[in-house]
Amino acid sequence: MTEEIIRDKVQDSNYKNFFAEIERIRALDNIDYMDAILSYCEKKGIDVEVAAKFINTNLAMKSKIRIEAEELNYLEQTARLPI
Repeated sequence: MTEEIIRDKVQDSNYKNFFAEIERIRALDNIDYMDAILSYCEKKGIDVEVAAKFINTNLAMKSKIRIEAEELNYLEQTARLPI
């Protein structure tokens, strides 16, 4: 059932454009990823749970959100190699 809901929402919001739109909102409004995602969900009428499913399939976005959450002390810091 959840998969059907996701497919319906994907057709409405176009899955591939979801990530580009989040990046655009983030850049234009100078806000963090979590706020950009919440703003997008409100504007498009998408449940946050559906957005979470999108994010879980995109490792790059998931990683960016995790790093941001660690910097804001929402999550415990994880060890990283210096790059």
